[in-house]
Amino acid sequence: MSSITFENSFQGSFRDMGESHISIHSGQHDNMVDGEDPIIELRGNSVSDSSWALMIAKATSQGVVSPKDWPEYNRKIPDKKRRKKDYNDYLLTLCSKPIKRLKATQTAKNTPKAQRTKISQELASVDRDHVLNDGSLWYVAKVDDRPDNVGKKEWREFEVEALTRFDKDPTYRMLNPGTYRSEIHLDERGEIHKQDLAVWFRPDSRGRVQYSKTSTIQDVLLKLYGGNKDELDRRVSLVSEITNNIDKTPGQERADTKLWRSVKSNQQPTRMLHAGKRYNSAMITLWRYENVRILRDTALQVAKERGIDYQVSDRYETDGVHRSRDIYMQHQQAKDSLHGEQL
Repeated sequence: MSSITFENSFQGSFRDMGESHISIHSGQHDNMVDGEDPIIELRGNSVSDSSWALMIAKATSQGVVSPKDWPEYNRKIPDKKRRKKDYNDYLLTLCSKPIKRLKATQTAKNTPKAQRTKISQELASVDRDHVLNDGSLWYVAKVDDRPDNVGKKEWREFEVEALTRFDKDPTYRMLNPGTYRSEIHLDERGEIHKQDLAVWFRPDSRGRVQYSKTSTIQDVLLKLYGGNKDELDRRVSLVSEITNNIDKTPGQERADTKLWRSVKSNQQPTRMLHAGKRYNSAMITLWRYENVRILRDTALQVAKERGIDYQVSDRYETDGVHRSRDIYMQHQQAKDSLHGEQL
């Protein structure tokens, strides 16, 4: 059984895309087969294109002032105290609200150590790139999921086609309007994956541009549900109930599977949420589930067309502890060594 994986955080980085990525991972081609390129660009840009320039193009389309126009824009601000020292400072100011929330969570007494570490890495990425880079990793399988009767080259071609077709899916594109660079990475020791960078700028109620991922996600989910806020609230409320009571013991039904069964049967939540911190958290989770559903359906269809026995588990296959890509690889190596195996 395979597991669809979607990792999303503000640890996205310019240096892990394009030519920079190829350079960093030049010594990790263990799994590549003849004829493969290290990475595949999915949005029509070149491997050599600057991620900064691609980010700026997306940000300006979302209302951010361009580097060319910024000096005049900054000069015209009446209150000199509100003027910024440079363009990087301007961008960081637009991202100030979510950055402030990250720092508050990091210092909160009840924040787990693992989450503190993750936030530290996210803030370090902000310091390097001078913008809040939303990074996503998409996998259709783990490193040991390939069936015995499927060759390595055939399996990797299946993964590439599934991820490529997923990136072209119109619903996926609608759910991820801020994506400005998307690549398939074939040049790492782990499994093939799709890697995205995105920004989430938007005008607020007063017309001022701010970084607002949550508000944008609410807009795209409303669009997905035909503008029906009641339906959005129902699904968000169901997600909240399910995830608050989920048993992640291996073999137990996954939370997203429970959600889709509840949605299909028109189940109503015990308590309907409409707004607030709990609502927003569950809404982000719903957005994740909608994305994973698209990738799952796409991968299953591609496998069917290719005659590959690819099955996605509806149950938890692991201990339910989320691990980043690097920690996951370390965990797998430790686990396999107990069986005298080399990952």
